[in-house]
Amino acid sequence: MLQVSVVPYVVSVALSPDEAMDMPDSRDVLRSRLECEADDRDYLSIAIWRRGSSALLLVNGWYSPGPRSGFLPGILVVPETAVAFIGAGTVARSYSLESPALIECHETSVGFSGWQQHGNLVVMACELELSVWTTQGTRLWSRFVEPPWSYEVEGEQIDVDVMGEQVRLDMRTGMPA
Repeated sequence: MLQVSVVPYVVSVALSPDEAMDMPDSRDVLRSRLECEADDRDYLSIAIWRRGSSALLLVNGWYSPGPRSGFLPGILVVPETAVAFIGAGTVARSYSLESPALIECHETSVGFSGWQQHGNLVVMACELELSVWTTQGTRLWSRFVEPPWSYEVEGEQIDVDVMGEQVRLDMRTGMPA
């Protein structure tokens, strides 16, 4: 099990059902399941709580594609808005940690790659999708991309390079800048 502090929160991650047995739990925790029937699925359990108190959020279950296919799960906690972003396999979710609740659930077509916060916005990268969310957990827009692709944020704009073709977009709208 791995444990990370993002003051005032603590995040625990287990990669097997056996490790998950030691996860913090409470009667009032928001429980959320990852469901996947694929043969090459991987297990993930995430608990988030405020230091010194009981668990607020417990996400666990199976996901695919995973590490064997080059897709690692990702977690981003934004303490200022009390929102957690979790991505694994083809699932991307945002949760309120203030009064634990699911804010948004988004299915991607292939695999989740990562979260990155830029000011009050969050970029989600997937194999075939780029999307921007608010730090409050709401998805603003998404765009199809095709590998190889990359992005770079400059102020309120995001430069996206898809197979050598570059476009500059407004971060809030996804429209050409």
